[in-house]
Formats: sequence, C-alpha cells, structure tokens
Amino acid sequence: MRKQMKYKIGLLVLALGMTALAGCGSTDLKKADSRVVIEAADSYLAPACINGKYGYIDANGETAIQFKYADAQVFSENDRLASVKFGDRYGYLNAAGEKVIDYSYDYAGVFHNGYAAVCKEGMYGVIDTDGNEVVACTYDTVGNVAVNGLAVVGSGDKYGYVDMNGTVVVDLIYEDAAEFTDNGLALVKKDGKYGFIDSTGAVVIPIEYEYAESFKNGYAVAVKDKKNGFLDTKGEAIPFDYETAFGFAENGLAAVQIGDKWGYINTAGETVIEPVYATAYSFSDADIAMVTEDGKYGYIDESGSYVVKPELAFAQSFAGGYGAVQDGESGLWGFVDPSGKQLIKPVFKAVNGFADDGLCIVQLEDGKCGFLATDGKLKVEAKYTALGNFVKVK
Repeated sequence: MRKQMKYKIGLLVLALGMTALAGCGSTDLKKADSRVVIEAADSYLAPACINGKYGYIDANGETAIQFKYADAQVFSENDRLASVKFGDRYGYLNAAGEKVIDYSYDYAGVFHNGYAAVCKEGMYGVIDTDGNEVVACTYDTVGNVAVNGLAVVGSGDKYGYVDMNGTVVVDLIYEDAAEFTDNGLALVKKDGKYGFIDSTGAVVIPIEYEYAESFKNGYAVAVKDKKNGFLDTKGEAIPFDYETAFGFAENGLAAVQIGDKWGYINTAGETVIEPVYATAYSFSDADIAMVTEDGKYGYIDESGSYVVKPELAFAQSFAGGYGAVQDGESGLWGFVDPSGKQLIKPVFKAVNGFADDGLCIVQLEDGKCGFLATDGKLKVEAKYTALGNFVKVK
C-alpha cells in the first residue's frame, strides 16, 4: 500500500537522477506562452555542487556564493534564507552569502511559512528566521510548519502537533500524522485506521479508513473494505468502487482502476474516459496524462484521444508544458510537446521535467548537470555534479 506520511527531516541530496529536484533559470529567454518568468538573472539563485563543494549560481550560471560548503539547500521563496553545511554543522545564509544564523545544528531544513525544522544533538525542533528556537529540540521527528502555524512532532512512535510557541495543541496520540493542508484538515492514523482532524484536534472525518491520503484539489483518496474511493471535506464519499485510485488533478479528473483496466472519473463519480488502459496516471501540466499499454508508454488528452501513442520505452508526466520521453535503444531522454511533436531529441542521460519558467535540469552522458531551455540549448553549462531549484531572492 502506498505510504505517504514520513516526516523526520533528512539530509537533502542535490544529485540529479530521475527524482532530482526541479531546476529552472535563464536570462533574456522569453516565450509567447509567457511561461518564462526570469528576467534579471542575478535575482535568482540555485544550489550547485562542483568538485565536491556546494555553492550557489545565478541564472546566468555565474557563481553568486562561493563553493565552499559541504552541503547546500534551496533558498526559501518567502524568507530568502538557505541552509548550508560548513564543516560538520548547519546554519543559514542570506542571498548575499552572509551568515545570518550560526552553524550550530546537526541539520537545518528549508524555511516554510517563516519557520524551519532543525536538529541539535540528535533531537528536532523549530526556529524562526531570527534563529530563535520557538519549538525546543526535544522531539524525535518534526515536520514542516503548515499555513495554520502548526507542525507535526513525534516522540517515540507517537505523533501530535505543536504551535509556534512550542505548545502542544494536539496530543501525541497518533501512530502517524501529516501536515495540515490549506483546507485546515490533517490526515492522522490511530489503531491502524486513517481519518482527519482539525487544528483543535477534533475529529472531522472519522478515523475508520484502511488507508487515506492528504487532501488535494478538494478530495482525498481513501480505502474502505479494500476498495478505493474519494472523500470531500465533509467526509462525503465518491463510492468506494475502485481497485486503485490516484488523487484528483486540477482539471477535476482522477485516474481509477476498475477490474484490471484504468480510466478516469470526474468529481461527480462519472466515468469520463473509459477504463481501457493497462495503467493510467494523473493529468498534469497541459492537461495531458501518461498511460501504458503492453508495457509501452504514451500520452492522452482530456477526451481520451492519444497525443502520443503508447510506443515509448519509458516516459515521465508532462511538466512545464512538455513530456520527457526515453529512447528505447539508447536509453537517452528527450522531450515532446502537447501535440506529440518531438521538441528535443533524446540525448540526455537523465532529465527532470521543465519548470514553469521554461527550463529543466539535465544530465549529460558524462554525468555532469546543467539547465536546458525549450529551444534545446543549455542556458547554464553542464559542469555540475548536482543542482537544485532556482529561487527568486531579490
């Protein structure tokens, strides 16, 4: 069964692979579809690694912060601070490369909503952007601070929630617990069952499901009597009729398995694309979904019509308007557009999906990484062993 909730913060590795961090960034690159948003290259920074040392580059590929760190994480978009490891300890830099929070932690996470999880002497807590320890480092695990100002904490095998005064607001009584979503509900597990609570700890959706996932686009996947279905925020269900299901996409469609075939339903529970696929995945960018037939990958649109017939050795879901596809003979990767037309020939060892600004991290056959634009040209030279997201910091 799919496992969603895992909250102990771990070391961020900025190595490129099939699950690499998304990358973006360029300068003077403009497209008619307005996806490209980077205009001032030195306003964007991304972590990178070269010769075993981490630093930061701008969207021209110029060094912005010296390569002297043992580890580096992405800048937080709102707080504009980044966690780095100097020697054997973590602290935080600002966009000028100045140390603003001392190197005093075993580990330091990315800031979310003004707070970051940190580890000291093997125990986890939370600090604010001034470095104040608002939640003492007394927990075995800690999660990101949600928009409502609460964070999951764990001691031993029990989980609950604290506020940013360090006060426990939901007792540590759960076997597992997820971050609160924007609708004010959090997924919890107790006595082997899943349900949802609000920020007071009140149970809003009964803890009675064999499995569930956090809410996304208004609905949560859940399992009852070994069948998959969907819950809304009131706990009302789209019937539990499916062998497997993926969450609803932004276009209001969800991939579901009926018998041994996959199709798509809408939020009324109506079948809108018949179950004819061996596997089907969630609709993503450009309202294109990836499907499989006879072990081959292809893409369909919202009508169920093939954009790319299932003839590909392997593929990734559309991202940033394009789909990454793998050549069956060489094993190298390229890209297609929403019409199925080849955009970039398969010449890369590994790729990550295009970001909204029109670039992605790619890895060449020699293992070096850079940033690729949709014209097929490298906008940042492929000379790094690891890369992370560009974030606007000015």
